[in-house]
Amino acid sequence: MIGNEHVSSEPITIAESKEILANRKKGSKVELGYEQKIAAELAENIVKISTEKAKKMKAELIDLGLPEKVAVSVVDVMPVNETQLKNTLVIGKKTFDDSEIKAIMDIVAKYSSK
Repeated sequence: MIGNEHVSSEPITIAESKEILANRKKGSKVELGYEQKIAAELAENIVKISTEKAKKMKAELIDLGLPEKVAVSVVDVMPVNETQLKNTLVIGKKTFDDSEIKAIMDIVAKYSSK
């Protein structure tokens, strides 16, 4: 990031970062920096869904009322049970009732089964 201007900042999913780094790698004559290479390898190994699905899932979670940062965490973790989801939701500093937890888990199930 040395020498580059900071244009904007918004939370993105690991799937989105994987796509960004892959596009940079393909479209640039300059090699990725050390940190970018490590980030690209990590994203390649841990991403659980496609970028398109990640964006759709994030949008659905935000429509449900989750803050963007929390929605991104849920997409990245793809919790398999309510306990894992509750641990992920802690960063939002908000408590969720059982119906909200079920609605979030339904969205996660919808995108993890495809």
